[in-house]
Amino acid sequence: MALTEESQPSPPESWEKSTAGKEKVEPELVFYYSRAHRLERASPAVRALNDTTAVKPLSLFRTLTATKPLAFLFVSMVILVVSLFIISFFSSRTDLSVLGGNSLTFSAMRFEGSSYIVIKKTISDTTAAYTGIVDMAISIYISSGEEHSGELPLANRRIYFSPEPEEEYRITVPFEGPELLFLMRAGEEYLRLRVKTE
Repeated sequence: MALTEESQPSPPESWEKSTAGKEKVEPELVFYYSRAHRLERASPAVRALNDTTAVKPLSLFRTLTATKPLAFLFVSMVILVVSLFIISFFSSRTDLSVLGGNSLTFSAMRFEGSSYIVIKKTISDTTAAYTGIVDMAISIYISSGEEHSGELPLANRRIYFSPEPEEEYRITVPFEGPELLFLMRAGEEYLRLRVKTE
């Protein structure tokens, strides 16, 4: 049986009489989320985080050294990088030169009165690189301020540049010095350079 508007029961008369003379009074709602009220009771650290007036500009250095452990880590990393740079600069001392389109890297070591020289040749452009006999004269380098008594030792060597992209030549000369002087000739091209010995 469906209820229609006419068939719906009406509220009791006693209920209408009890609310007829009174105004409806709604209870006042209390909102517990008041940001200002909440921040008044918060700690100073929380107030500082929510303070938008004192925004500091971001700085990479301040970020890396914000606390003592971070500052210690930053300083140790700087010391490590500087020491690695110094070690790599002084330990791998090689001289790079170009002769006849061939890149040459020289390294020399002295041991018991002799000098041992390693020459590494690489070709970047095979069409322009020289191939053939390379004559060289090797002696001890003496600067203009130094004096040397007697004749300077001189060694003549000959190597062959092949069309291989990479080659390594090992040469020994029967004298030693802090620096060696090289004079090389490949065809009509000459190269003069000094190589420090270890």
